[in-house]
Amino acid sequence: MSVEPTLAAPNPWPIRAISLLMAVQALCLAGVIVYFVRQVDWDNELIAVPSPMAVDTFLFTAGYGIIAVMLLMTATSFYFQRRSAWVIAIALQGLALGFALWIYFGTTSHFRQSPWLYVIMAYSVILVLYLNTADVRTAFLARTPTPRDLAEYRRAEGLTESPALLEQSHEQPDW
Repeated sequence: MSVEPTLAAPNPWPIRAISLLMAVQALCLAGVIVYFVRQVDWDNELIAVPSPMAVDTFLFTAGYGIIAVMLLMTATSFYFQRRSAWVIAIALQGLALGFALWIYFGTTSHFRQSPWLYVIMAYSVILVLYLNTADVRTAFLARTPTPRDLAEYRRAEGLTESPALLEQSHEQPDW
């Protein structure tokens, strides 16, 4: 009976779930933006001075449009487990929540009464809680490379090992 090493799952299900949730959030934000942009009669607004509703809609579109695009990019990098994806995902959720709180408390916008603002805030809070679970955080912990990882890295980079250097040092490298 031989024992063969098993490979860990390349992408645990919490990572796939959060990637999907962030992509859904980005698409929903885009849908809410389209909904609010279609509420404004832009032909009349662009002739004279824009109304407060048009200005609020523009600011909402600019703020959440950037966040939606960044969420799609972060969902992709999160799926491929880039090291910085977790931090960027947390920061984007904080930015989305902060922008919603600014709209709610810092403006006299008509968006304050919109139920969509509450949905955005709740979704951001839920994703932050899910991003902070142990399964997700451990997937992004720094791992010490194994000798096999180091050999693959050296082969990929075209590095050669010098036997004289290997014999002189008996310490483990700080990778």
